[in-house]
Amino acid sequence: MAKIIGQLFRGELYPEENLSKTAEGELASKKLEAAYEPLFHALTDSQKKLFSEYESAQTDLLLTTNEEAFVRGFKIGARMALEMLADERNVSDAESRLLSRLDL
Repeated sequence: MAKIIGQLFRGELYPEENLSKTAEGELASKKLEAAYEPLFHALTDSQKKLFSEYESAQTDLLLTTNEEAFVRGFKIGARMALEMLADERNVSDAESRLLSRLDL
């Protein structure tokens, strides 16, 4: 456990780098690229600027929601670990309820 905590502290953990590329994800990426080029080239300069602003806003939204989902998933994992430890140690129902109230 100390090893992973140290990696987290030093900024050495990058979960997004370990994502496996699925066939579905690769296909979706290719479809997006194929649709993007003709669309972007068909736009006027002012439309390209507006579209780029839209893309930037969409990227910001995706980054924010992905971060929120990651944090929520991490908290769910922490709750699961607490529950398993509580079960292992025969924690009382009162202590278990207290653990479940933690904002994790």
